[in-house]
Amino acid sequence: MKRKLSVALLVILVVTTFTFVGCEKRDSTTSINHRGYFTAPENTLSAYKLSKEKGFTFVECDVAFTKDGVAVLLHDNTVNRTSNGSGKISQLTYEEVRQLDFGSWKGKKYAGEKIPTLKEFLDLCRELELSPYIEIKQADETQISYLAELVSNYDLNHSRLSFSWDALTQLMQLRPNDRYGYIVQNLAKNDVLTVAERKNDGYDVFLDCNYIFINANKVE
Repeated sequence: MKRKLSVALLVILVVTTFTFVGCEKRDSTTSINHRGYFTAPENTLSAYKLSKEKGFTFVECDVAFTKDGVAVLLHDNTVNRTSNGSGKISQLTYEEVRQLDFGSWKGKKYAGEKIPTLKEFLDLCRELELSPYIEIKQADETQISYLAELVSNYDLNHSRLSFSWDALTQLMQLRPNDRYGYIVQNLAKNDVLTVAERKNDGYDVFLDCNYIFINANKVE
């Protein structure tokens, strides 16, 4: 029970986005469902359907690329933890990972759940009126261009997130009017200055930091 409670709190609290630069004061908090609702297998369409049922309007996903360049939803570098297969996602083709079961680890009711493509996820968000937060793991220049082109087909209130400032910078050049989040583990002055510079240039960019490292001094 303690573990379940911890997971629930993680879903609700950790992935709340804080906009520090500009010192904007808000009277409410927006909750973003991390990898979909936690009782379903993460980063699957079932998880995001549950997000909608549970009342969320903002959902986060992780994007990785297969060996043949297909953008799929996966948090880890490998498929080991969340499927019945093994190996790095970057060394497996889309057809190979599509044969794997990404649901049974969460229960028999999810047996046979397939890894979704980013396009399938965006289609679902459009259908259910969900606003996606898309976290980019690792992507080269060609893959960044593909992501920019794909999201241009959707009229969604979406944001792109990444630990890679280079990836975000490339996306900003391709789609300067979108919203971007720079993920940092612990907030440092240089992070604030980096984001502030981009905001001063007119970009909509924010810092996403683990809440356990935030205190009044950090915010100041």
